[in-house]
Amino acid sequence: MKRSRRRILWRLFFCAIGLGGWNGCAAVPDAQKRAFTVTREHFESSGVKILADVYKPSSPGRHPPILVLHGAGGMLFDGPEMSRVARGLARAGFGVYQVHYFDRTHTWFARQAVLLKLFPTWRETVHDAVDWVLMERPDAPKVGIFGYSLGAFAAIEEARRNPAIGAVVAQAGGFWHAQPEGPTRQPLPPILLLHGLDDQRVPVSKYAEPLIAFLRAHHDPFETRLFRGEGHNFSAPALKNVRAQRVEFFARHVPL
Repeated sequence: MKRSRRRILWRLFFCAIGLGGWNGCAAVPDAQKRAFTVTREHFESSGVKILADVYKPSSPGRHPPILVLHGAGGMLFDGPEMSRVARGLARAGFGVYQVHYFDRTHTWFARQAVLLKLFPTWRETVHDAVDWVLMERPDAPKVGIFGYSLGAFAAIEEARRNPAIGAVVAQAGGFWHAQPEGPTRQPLPPILLLHGLDDQRVPVSKYAEPLIAFLRAHHDPFETRLFRGEGHNFSAPALKNVRAQRVEFFARHVPL
């Protein structure tokens, strides 16, 4: 049993870091290959090379840029679902940048004590990723961000500070430390909050509700999708639901 579990973990790791020759990695279907291409590119954050998986739609058009940010599981554990997010957005016509922001601290996955210590560094890395994307895409005045869990907190923090953020979809996130710290630009960009009402890891009452109250008080544009019976990790039916919702939200606020 232990050996089998170890094999699964290693397969997840090699798939997450992009070693497609590993037998446990699922091949990308031909239809998806025709819809977009995927390249591995790098940018620098405080002198450290950061990997980004870049999904470029094959269809003609503007392809507005969207960052995809994993959670505390890093690309090791969150990678497969984050890649599904990236593929869905790329098929919808967005240019997608899946940022391996844990590269900045050489982290594979993060527990609570590490989160509290390294979050400011990862937030800076996300900011550097936005600057890099804007240099790569001078035709795009705004960048969208999808973030899951830790990545959702980082997305909200970047949106509070950076007027280049055009829209945020935050799944299982909220205000870091449950409240805004420091100045917040106004107005904030449109934000879609996706959250399970039974989330015990990132409780709605502690993290999402303070953000909702702030957005209401400042008349900032936002939408919520709160899922009864869902926890931190959504079920397959809920995931199918939110995939369509985030594409529709970004299409309205970071226009194609």
